[in-house]
Amino acid sequence: MEIKDIIIVVLLILYPLIIFIYRTWIENKIKYSVKKNYDELLENYKRELEIKNKASLMADLLSEWLCFPEKQQRLNQLSFEAFLWLPKEITKDLSNLLAHKPAAKNVRQIISDVRNHLLTKDQQIDPNDIIVFTQENKTIIEQKKK
Repeated sequence: MEIKDIIIVVLLILYPLIIFIYRTWIENKIKYSVKKNYDELLENYKRELEIKNKASLMADLLSEWLCFPEKQQRLNQLSFEAFLWLPKEITKDLSNLLAHKPAAKNVRQIISDVRNHLLTKDQQIDPNDIIVFTQENKTIIEQKKK
C-alpha cells in the first residue's frame, strides 16, 4: 500500500468522526444558547412577579392603614411583611408614617420611594402624580361646591 492509499483510508475513517464531532458541537451550542435565553426569560419573569407581589403588599398595607381599621391583625401582618424586605431608609420612613409622626413623609412619598426601590430609574415618577382617595378629598370637593 502506498502512502496515498493510506491517506485516503485514514481520511475515510476520520471524515465521519469529524462530521460527528462538528454536528455534536453545533447541536450543543444551539441547545445551550436556547437554554440561556429561556433561563434569562424565566429570571426576568420571576423578578417581575416578585416586584408585583411586593408592590401589591405595599398597596394593601397603605390602603388598609388609611381606612383606620378597628381590627388591626391584617394591618400588622402587612406591615411586618413589608419590614422584612424594605431597605432601612424606607422602613424608617414607613414607620414614621404609620406612627403618625409629625415630620413623616406622606403616603405618596412612601409609594414613590418603594416604586423607585423596585423599578429602574427610568420608571421614577413624581409623588404628586400619585392619587390617594381619602375622606378629605370628599370634604374638599363638597366645600368647593358650596
